[in-house]
Amino acid sequence: MACDNVAPVQLVSGQNTPCGSLCKFTYNYGNAGCVLTNKEYYLDIQCYDGKNEVELTGYKDMKVSSVRLYNKSINHYHGEQADAELIIQHSASGRNVFVCIPVTTTRGKNESTRWFNSFMSQIPTNVNAGQNVSNASEFSLNKVIPKGPYYFIDGAPFHKDLKYGCNSKDKIIIFDPGYPAKMHYSDIIYLKNRITTMTGIPPKAVGKSKLQYNKNGTKNGPGKEVNPQVGEGMTCVPVTDLTGKMIGKGGSKKVLDWVMDRGSGGEKLNFQKHILPYLIPIISIVFALLLIYFFKWLHGAFKRGDMKVNLMARRGAPASASSSGSATS
Repeated sequence: MACDNVAPVQLVSGQNTPCGSLCKFTYNYGNAGCVLTNKEYYLDIQCYDGKNEVELTGYKDMKVSSVRLYNKSINHYHGEQADAELIIQHSASGRNVFVCIPVTTTRGKNESTRWFNSFMSQIPTNVNAGQNVSNASEFSLNKVIPKGPYYFIDGAPFHKDLKYGCNSKDKIIIFDPGYPAKMHYSDIIYLKNRITTMTGIPPKAVGKSKLQYNKNGTKNGPGKEVNPQVGEGMTCVPVTDLTGKMIGKGGSKKVLDWVMDRGSGGEKLNFQKHILPYLIPIISIVFALLLIYFFKWLHGAFKRGDMKVNLMARRGAPASASSSGSATS
């Protein structure tokens, strides 16, 4: 029976249908050992024997079946091939779920460049040769999964020459090329020199209705998203009004009268009833403070006036005495 493949895929910019919860992918890959095998047209990376928690809407506890790294992507991204492509194959309920990650080179360093750097120089040079990665520590696929949006295709088996099998119920997640994994430019040299680029399998365009797009994607990183509206771990503390009386006692619909406005049976805000009783004490305190300040100022003014009279008297006494003496002589 012939295999009517859908993938590899030719992604076309803007030609997709939005999808959210219907194609939600969550992941948390555990730390694992790493064994590399040169399969001529791809690098087989056995790095998934840890505890993995991977789910897609409708499919829980997906198992990792294989991890392949291709020299040049087999999927085409907006008409072009990425420098490399990492494809993680999962098995779930008799079908495959592929996660395709475009890889581009960089001169910078981040989590994914360090992930690749831990083994790229150890790629076996001979076909079918294997190599245990000796210096890999905390080797987890979490470090190479982009935190970004992705495309989703339901019913998309790969071409038979890729030897993934032919299952019309296979599903593919392809990360947006604007959010690729990064590999240092010095490491991709090992891939180019030791893994042959696969050719002869043209990509296929996918119709807009079949190519779905999850704009939120994996932006939250590893693990399941916590719903902030659930309220788990919330501590409830009784609230009291200004008199110390508990609010809401006797029913959750009872609220403070002075903050209730129109609607839902609420009472209209009344100035004399709701505001004035709290405004009068505030005005009284302010008035008392102003009065105290006024009396202090008045007392200081009288005190300064007395000092001025005494000073003038002292200055005037010698002058009077001098004028009296002159008159006598």
